[in-house]
Formats: sequence, structure tokens, C-alpha cells
Amino acid sequence: MNSIESPLVTIPLSAADHEVAMEFAKQQPSPQRGKHIYLNTLAIQAVHHYLNWFGINSNPTQSDAWSLPGQLLSSTADLVIPNIGTLECCPILPNQDRITLPMDALNDRLGYIAVQFNEQIDRVELKGFFPLRTEIAPPEIRLTDLQPIETLFESLEPATILSPIQRGAAIVNNLSQWLQNLAEPGWQTLEELITQGDFTLAFARSPATIDREDTTLTVSRFHAVDLGLRLNYQPLILSVSVTPLNDREREVIVKVRPSGTQIYLPESLRLAILDETETPIANLQEIAQDDYSLMQLTFTGEVSEAFQLRLNLESEVFQLPFVI
Repeated sequence: MNSIESPLVTIPLSAADHEVAMEFAKQQPSPQRGKHIYLNTLAIQAVHHYLNWFGINSNPTQSDAWSLPGQLLSSTADLVIPNIGTLECCPILPNQDRITLPMDALNDRLGYIAVQFNEQIDRVELKGFFPLRTEIAPPEIRLTDLQPIETLFESLEPATILSPIQRGAAIVNNLSQWLQNLAEPGWQTLEELITQGDFTLAFARSPATIDREDTTLTVSRFHAVDLGLRLNYQPLILSVSVTPLNDREREVIVKVRPSGTQIYLPESLRLAILDETETPIANLQEIAQDDYSLMQLTFTGEVSEAFQLRLNLESEVFQLPFVI
């Protein structure tokens, strides 16, 4: 099966995405080069958004395409998956039927993603994925030769420590197992979190607000959430605490804080709890204002009850499934 026969993934491009792409384009020596870098930058951001939907950490700022020397000397549109490898995000125009790979991106990639723009350049379709399983990639790849975009996750299997997906299927975070000290990959204890230098500064500013397990029954775990450009790739810190109230009921507390040098949460950041049909629950939603340094939702549920947690900021979405 190829990507044309499979459902296509559409990614919207935000005003912030275009602002970054335009800033890079202005630094190029010619309009033609500027257009090339503009599309490369948007393609990278689209794939970054897509990975972030699944909780997979990617960092454009580590990519060659995000530096002026890299933009001037290379045609690549690379996206770094920390500790895993690099993807090539190949921009194509509406009527193109193949991708042409830059010469400096043929041999050291996890694979290639075809990112096709619409006429308005306000959204893209991810047409498919071509994994690099040989030492040398072909200079051109027809869209009909691409694999479904979901096969990308097979090349990222080592990244499951950062991701709530495994072979494309969501891992459900089981809070009953947390009470037995069994948490899913990606979740850390407070002690594990604060030993990471990038996060220490933010927590040191307000130690009283840190989740501490003040009873022997409460379990708290932490997850770094990358929402991209608006935060200069300094992640948010998501914490979830669960406390048994009786044999069946559990109290759940969800908190979101900034990290690193960030003092406040980004304005318009949304936190919501969704029911089993992925419908936001009316009294379990919050939108950050310009001076918020903490968002918190508290609710109770019964053992085996399912819910989803969603964080979103413009086109960036982070969503995780839970069962109590």
C-alpha cells in the first residue's frame, strides 16, 4: 500500500510558523533562495507539529536548516529527533508527483517525509514516508513509492522513552498501576526531574508549588511537553497526581508549569480533560492568561474510568489517554 491509497494527514500552518519562515527567507541572498528556505522552514515545522501530536520530542533548533550558515550552504530541510536521528522534511508544490532529495541529505537520515503544500500555503498534507534502509538513497522518490506516514513510527522506536505511542498505537497511562509504582515511559519522579539542569531553575523559583507526595498514598509523576516555537523549545512541565479516596474513587490533580528561563505560561495555552468520546468536560478546562505561572485541574473518578488530557497552543497539540 502506498500513501496515495492511505488516509492523508493534514497539518495547519499558523501565523507564528510563517513569521519564522519569513524571517529566515529575508536573510537569503536572492528571492529564489528565500522562497526555497521559506518552504523548507514550513515543512520542518509541519512535521514537528505532527510528531508533537504524539508526544514525540523533535527540535528544529538543532537542525542545520535552522542556522544561517546551514541555510546558505545547504538545501536540506532536516529535523532532529534528539538521541535518535534526523528526518528530512521534503517540501513539494501542489502538482508535483515526486520529491527530489538534496545531495547533502542522502546518506544519514532515518528517512524522508513528503510535505505537500496547498495553493494558499496555509496547510500541508503529509503524503507519506520513505525509510532509508540502504546506505544510499535514490536522488528522486515518486509519491507512489512512499509508505503510509504511520510507518514513520517504526523508524522512531528507540524514541518510545519520550513518546506516548508505540507502533502507532496509543499507550494508555494507567493510574492504578502508578499507585503500584509502575508508570509508563516518559514519566519521571520529582527527584528524577530536578536532577536535569534545564528544569532546576524554574522549580527553584517557587519550591512551595512543587508536587510533593505529602501522604503515603499519593503518587505524582512528571512529563516534559514540547510545544515548540512559542516557548523557544523550553518545555512545559506536566504533572499528574493520583490519590485513592476509597476502594473505588480516586482524586486526580493535573498541573502545568513553565520550565527553564520561562516565568509564565504562554498566553492562550489551553488545558482540558476530555471524556471517552474526546469531548471536553465543561468544568475541567482552563485557558492561561498573560500572568499565569501554574494551571491546575482537580477531579475525582472511579477505577477503570477513562479520560484524556489535552494541552494545546495554536497548532501545537499534546494529548494523552488515561485510565484510572
